[in-house]
Amino acid sequence: MHKLGRAGLLTLGLLAAGPAASAATERAGVQVESIPVTFGVFNTNTSKVPCPSDGMHYDVVGRLTGPRSVLENGPMSSATLYLHGDGVDESLWNYRRVPGYDYATDMARHGMVSVTITRLGYPGSGKPDGNKICLGSEADVTHQIIDRLRRGRYQLDQPDGHRRTTAGMPIQRIALAGHSAAGFIAMAEAYSYKDVEGLIVVASGEFVSPRVPAAVSEQQARCASSEDGYAFIEGSDAEAARDFFHDADPVVVADAVAHRPRDSCGGLFNSPVNVIADAALLSTIRIPVLVVAGEEDAFFPEPELQGKLFSGSLDVVVSRLPDTGHAITLGHSAPVFRSLMVEWLYDHMVQRPIARTSE
Repeated sequence: MHKLGRAGLLTLGLLAAGPAASAATERAGVQVESIPVTFGVFNTNTSKVPCPSDGMHYDVVGRLTGPRSVLENGPMSSATLYLHGDGVDESLWNYRRVPGYDYATDMARHGMVSVTITRLGYPGSGKPDGNKICLGSEADVTHQIIDRLRRGRYQLDQPDGHRRTTAGMPIQRIALAGHSAAGFIAMAEAYSYKDVEGLIVVASGEFVSPRVPAAVSEQQARCASSEDGYAFIEGSDAEAARDFFHDADPVVVADAVAHRPRDSCGGLFNSPVNVIADAALLSTIRIPVLVVAGEEDAFFPEPELQGKLFSGSLDVVVSRLPDTGHAITLGHSAPVFRSLMVEWLYDHMVQRPIARTSE
């Protein structure tokens, strides 16, 4: 694990698989609750990444997962909002079709609250025309969700079979995590609105492998014949398996690629604008940042270089996980990733309150 600051590289080392420090170890007897949640949002774009949106109202669905005692009684002192990348869905963060990969539930056993959402355009949430949605508009949507989380203005769907909803509780401190393409959404949200206490960039960044422009080009070619503005990034399940996985259970690989969704055409078509905005604005982010990627990531192989772009933050941690591919929560090294996240979230969101910086 690397720690970066304005002075550059400060400490070096690799995160080894092993138990988390005693302060953040799994808590015995924690009962976990996972509640469906709905956010009403507008597909607008007030972010600093200009790209088109339709301005229409949609619902974004997800889950609020944490210790039952906290979700029922509070206080909701901190939570992390997780955005899935392209080619996957919300199950990246709460995968339950094969035991052992439910990230959000594992975080709850360590006392952490997670908000996982299905991004606009993916099954379950609202679906704009795929050419009228972009990573900048998704940053705006994420900002709206963060505002609702802080104010408690979101709806929890109670599991009593009567379609009853209740208002959520306000959350005091929020970290934002984005995987793959959603890493660009998270970064844009952080520098556009400056409303979160921590930023986590997972398997994402400006320093891409040659596979990225090839995959984008292939998706855009499929977009030319799409009637709704959505198309698969990979042309086959076998191609998706190679792109997303390195060392993983074959059952998980087969299941995940069989459930892969189509992605918006506008998101990747307009993504070069994100790179331009990032070059000018990532240095304005002042909050703590964690950048993490797998050594065998087919798309984003240079987390150390990405970390150096956050030159305005005095607290940047970079971690490269051995034997880990792009689907970082679904490989055999998933426990190592979860251990890293528990430690970072405990240090930055639970143990140490962080004041937001507004500019």
